[in-house]
Amino acid sequence: MTGVEVLNFWRSTYMKEPVRHMPLGLCDTNTLKVEDRIRVQGIGLYDDNGTHETVQMKFNKDQKWYYYPEIEKDEVLVFKTVQWDKNQKIEDM
Repeated sequence: MTGVEVLNFWRSTYMKEPVRHMPLGLCDTNTLKVEDRIRVQGIGLYDDNGTHETVQMKFNKDQKWYYYPEIEKDEVLVFKTVQWDKNQKIEDM
């Protein structure tokens, strides 16, 4: 394996009307700053001892956020959440 790319497919389920309460919010990654990153040790897929390091982001007032009000039950949002190459350091993500 040379890397990973994760796509999310999101839609609301079990609804009779469009989403009006708590719609999904998405952050424009071009507005993220290095100092917004929080390094996190995880347990899972990536190496033999079952641990890996990942990055989470904290809120910054300069970030741009988008949401999709009144998404219908037959609509789906598709967005990339991770793109990683095995030779890429976490600092370069």
